[in-house]
Amino acid sequence: MKIKKLAIIILSVIILSLLWIVYSIFQFKEPETNLNDINEKYHLVLEKYEKKNIVSDNKTYRIIFKSDEDYEKELYNAYKNSDFVTEFDLKNNKSGSIIWRKNKNYIVKFKKDLIKKSLFMWGVISVAFLTLFLYIWKGILSPYKELENYTSEISKLNLDIRLPIHKLNPFGKVTESFDIMREELKKSKRREYEANVAKKELVAELSHDVKTPISTIKAVTEVLQIQEDNPKKLEKLKTIEKKADTINELINNLFHATLEELEELDVEANLTDSRKLSHFLDELRIFGEIEEENSVPECLVYMDELRMEQVITNIIYNSYKYANTVIKVKYEEKDSEIVMTIRDFGEGVLEEELPLLTQKYYRGSNAKESKDVGAGLGMYLVKYFMEKQGGGVEIFCDNGFVVELHIMKNKI
Repeated sequence: MKIKKLAIIILSVIILSLLWIVYSIFQFKEPETNLNDINEKYHLVLEKYEKKNIVSDNKTYRIIFKSDEDYEKELYNAYKNSDFVTEFDLKNNKSGSIIWRKNKNYIVKFKKDLIKKSLFMWGVISVAFLTLFLYIWKGILSPYKELENYTSEISKLNLDIRLPIHKLNPFGKVTESFDIMREELKKSKRREYEANVAKKELVAELSHDVKTPISTIKAVTEVLQIQEDNPKKLEKLKTIEKKADTINELINNLFHATLEELEELDVEANLTDSRKLSHFLDELRIFGEIEEENSVPECLVYMDELRMEQVITNIIYNSYKYANTVIKVKYEEKDSEIVMTIRDFGEGVLEEELPLLTQKYYRGSNAKESKDVGAGLGMYLVKYFMEKQGGGVEIFCDNGFVVELHIMKNKI
């Protein structure tokens, strides 16, 4: 609607400018010849000639005689130029014509005025078309290009880009609708992302949690195989053990694939009774002998119960797999933390491998000697969960493999 009004205004200006020039042309009139003035000058010119016998020309007239060779030519040019011509006959039998030159100053002036008006008109037309072009560029072409780029970004699921809204934009309602659509798509994409993350976290948690009962089944099966003498029952126990290994491997693969896609696992730490640290060890005694050298100092510690249980389970299970010795646990209370030390008396790991144990998917050289297939995530998760709870972990070798868990007493 706005561009239509602008086009009508520009067209009106152009038509008015053209009418103005046409009017100026039709208004032009040649000045009328003043016969009285010419008559007076005529007698003065002839009188002057008869007295002095001198032919004098000036800018206003010229005298030519019929006896001149170019008389006819001069007379033709005079009529051609619309000059006024008067004939004369003198007493000395000389005759000719006086050519009264036409005043051309008014023609020059008219031409100059016409040129000025034409230039002014073309200036107005140029400004009008420039205004129209700028309006089309700013109001239509530029917003259209922005809209084109915007839809291209939306198709790439770049939902953070905003479409600018301009005052002269004829696509204002379309722009607003697109921006609303972008916001809704962004919300929908965010909900989809959160739902996928929640599902992956659930799969990761379930995958890791299932490992503990599978390990328990395997440990009990191994104990029963040692005690059983019946060949048929022994064969069934071996089958159970084999299937447990298969399930354990599948769970490792599932957990590995899920953790690859997750940015982080959720940890919600709260102030909890420190005595639960000892309770986590009760179910793990099925793997082997666990000795607590002292009681847990009674206080409130900052931890996520589920994640802390996973931390302790990973450490105890690794010691069971790779050392298979008695495991000793000691507690030490400090100003702002409780240090829980878990140690076995196996061969430990090489000194140069210690910093690598907490890296994702890294497995130590001693893992090759174990018949259990792991994902290389146990110690990585120990460090990850401890740091998310505001604490930390230290790993070293001292007549066996030693892990110190630093559990904060107050929230940092």
